[in-house]
Amino acid sequence: MSSAVPVEITFEPIAPYYQPQLAVVSTGTPVRWVNPTASPHSVRHDDCLTDAMCAFQSIAVPPDSVFSIAPLPPGRYSYHCELHPIMRGLLIVIDPEVEAANFP
Repeated sequence: MSSAVPVEITFEPIAPYYQPQLAVVSTGTPVRWVNPTASPHSVRHDDCLTDAMCAFQSIAVPPDSVFSIAPLPPGRYSYHCELHPIMRGLLIVIDPEVEAANFP
């Protein structure tokens, strides 16, 4: 796993359910979801439901536990909780060098 400090996304018992609901991270940054709630939750990349690449999928994350993923390639990764489908989030991975080149 990367030596970069992970970005944390917290499960919340009320809307927007993932905090932050929209997380933007740089390439090379691991991500972890933290569950401080009293209920189990999960994290499933929406593409796992299609023929596309499934970038990440957790089992039920128990209270006071975490789910971590290794750094992902640049892209938009929408995800949801399989146990509570109303819970939805978006992870955007950017390459800072490419972004900087787009804004001279």
